[in-house]
Amino acid sequence: VEEMKKITRKLSPSPLEPYAAVLSADGDKMGRAISKLDTPQKHREFSQTLSKFAGEAREIVKASYGSCIYTGGDDVLAFVPLDTALGCARKLHDAFGALWEKGRDLTDIPSLSVGIAIGHALEDLEDLLHFGREAEKRAKKPSDDSADDERSGLAVTVHARGSSEIYVRERWKTARSYSPTEALAEMSLDCRMSFWADRFAKDEIPSKFPYELRGAAKFYDDWKKGKTLDNAMKFDVKRIFRRRAPKLKKAVLSDVERYIDTVITGSYRSIERLADELLAAQWIGGARARAGGKFQ
Repeated sequence: VEEMKKITRKLSPSPLEPYAAVLSADGDKMGRAISKLDTPQKHREFSQTLSKFAGEAREIVKASYGSCIYTGGDDVLAFVPLDTALGCARKLHDAFGALWEKGRDLTDIPSLSVGIAIGHALEDLEDLLHFGREAEKRAKKPSDDSADDERSGLAVTVHARGSSEIYVRERWKTARSYSPTEALAEMSLDCRMSFWADRFAKDEIPSKFPYELRGAAKFYDDWKKGKTLDNAMKFDVKRIFRRRAPKLKKAVLSDVERYIDTVITGSYRSIERLADELLAAQWIGGARARAGGKFQ
């Protein structure tokens, strides 16, 4: 056993990451698009596009240091490291969209919904795959049944041992890296989570901070809704940020406070959603720190 430990230390001097991400992706509006193909030639071109994407998907997962379980047409199922999971999901989404934009006359352009489920490596494989599939379903349909927010989504779930599930989901937006001129609220979920992950990886935000936000959310559970509550919640969340994250640069903290003004909407659930977003990003940030990755 000791000899094995010596060998693994040489191969990987840093501790091995005990958690991995199951990535499950599926095309949206595919049946609707197929129903509008009225010639054999269009059907052949459609099939060729799907085949091309399957090949590109395998290369994207490989470049992200992941391992494909299955790529077929518009379906992708893969294991990817936590530190590359968001980037892999973005590349798959963009590659899928780019293929349909080239000379297609489809009224409803297909999009790609992606679910990322984070789970422990010692979980049953069947359970991990189930987590991935469930994340994909949530990416396609949010849990609040808002019909105007269906499809073309990214969902990230965390299934940590001994903890309740963490879940965040939004529709895809154009990728924009963080900069002082880029509002966090306008960024896509993957880019915003990458921003938070890098803050955790650089120890600019302490690991216990999201849990304090959750505690603040419970405090406001039974309050009467209104402008007074809205202002109080925003002030409280900003206060917690200033007190618990003193390492944040002033310009970054200002951006974060503007984001708080946007997402805290007078409901305790809005604080919980922000806390969940930070908690999910924290897992990715920890993996990036252990992997020695580059930060924004």
